[in-house]
Amino acid sequence: MKNRCGITFDGDMIASYNGNLIFVDEFEECFDRIKKVLEEFPRVKTTWFIRVDQNMEDIYGQADYVFQAHKEKIQWLRDNGHEVAWHIHPFVKQEGKWVQNTDHDQVLEEIKKFFPVAKEHGITHTVRLGWGYQTNQVMSLLSDLGCRADSSGIPRPKYPWANQFTDWSQAPKTPYHPGRDNYQQEGEGLEILEIPMTITHVPASYDNGQIIYRYINPAYHHQLFVDAVDGIQGDCVTIMHPAEICPSWDYAHELISYNAGVLRANIRHIYDRFEFVTLKELSREYKTGKEIRE
Repeated sequence: MKNRCGITFDGDMIASYNGNLIFVDEFEECFDRIKKVLEEFPRVKTTWFIRVDQNMEDIYGQADYVFQAHKEKIQWLRDNGHEVAWHIHPFVKQEGKWVQNTDHDQVLEEIKKFFPVAKEHGITHTVRLGWGYQTNQVMSLLSDLGCRADSSGIPRPKYPWANQFTDWSQAPKTPYHPGRDNYQQEGEGLEILEIPMTITHVPASYDNGQIIYRYINPAYHHQLFVDAVDGIQGDCVTIMHPAEICPSWDYAHELISYNAGVLRANIRHIYDRFEFVTLKELSREYKTGKEIRE
């Protein structure tokens, strides 16, 4: 029996350029390159986290800009068996720059405000917050609103650069139902399933000798990806951003290839090894009692 792989895309609408974050329409710039790759691997079903949040409304005038501007692309994903899910990236403008909003009450209110918009587009079954943000109150709110799977989890040590709302250091590495009083542990009271990203040691020269655990990214340079994914024994949840396969930005990155051809090679490397599922499918299999393969 094959292990399962959930390939996920975070449509952050952001790219790195000369070390700085810039806002870009990833669906305009990058989608067709990815679509071409996906068409070559018909068994691959993916999950696309599409932003509907305050920052999108501030930048584009519509919180659901992607759904309004790229209807045909969204429909292609759905027609071909891919899942379209909700991505919320709470930003706030400080000193003229957009940065992560760490005001917990504001984040809760933003989720409440834009949930109806996301629900209208049928994307609220599965959700992911940017930056791995999560708290007991946020997880409870998502569950109470009707979200049934969250994939914000990055189960690794809490590194010094992470703020207090990015802590998955005690979380399991496989899917679990979090408790209302502790989102990092199996518990009771919530209907939501946490599906964490798959984490492994991916070394970089700028780690300064530290052992840093990173999520597995299909946009990694090919040998990096092979080394990372070949060490995974069970089910796997990967994550990448559309901008990471476009050569328009930081194409000389040590980890990220910025090359759709590398994405193609990486999927080819795992194509015969895994059964490919959306996160919605994975969550429903878990609910019906199918074994999570470790």
